[in-house]
Amino acid sequence: MDIATPAHENRHLRYLWRAYKRGELEGHLPLAQDLDVQAFPPAAIALMAPFPGELLMAINMRDEPVGLAVVTYSQTYDRRRAFPHVIWFKEATGRQRLEITLRFLLNLKKTNLVVIEAKRPYWPFFHHLCKYGVLRRVGTIKCAYGADESTAIFQGIGK
Repeated sequence: MDIATPAHENRHLRYLWRAYKRGELEGHLPLAQDLDVQAFPPAAIALMAPFPGELLMAINMRDEPVGLAVVTYSQTYDRRRAFPHVIWFKEATGRQRLEITLRFLLNLKKTNLVVIEAKRPYWPFFHHLCKYGVLRRVGTIKCAYGADESTAIFQGIGK
């Protein structure tokens, strides 16, 4: 299980189409809501090809995509920062989410300072990752998404 292959590969487009039809990409990727099966691949590729970061597929043990990882980067001074976000598909089990995320963060933090912004419903998942020593919580931003909508900030530990 890993997050490795680019999302725009032809073999992954059918999984992205399935997630798109179920509404799992809505609010995450700016795709029109009424695309049909013929219009989707060119629209998805046109969105992903010039993306300044990385769009990668989360792959399970059966080599099936179970999520889409969106990683943006910024360079400040001499350290590159990575801001990952994963859109999990319905097929992803809790164990797959944990194992894939853990492996992904371990690889990502080898070359980047990892910074994750998490809304309140996702805090338990990231607190659990902190127990593995891959992340630490470094703060909270109050009212980040409106009144009473705080977000926690997690940072990758070490290289």
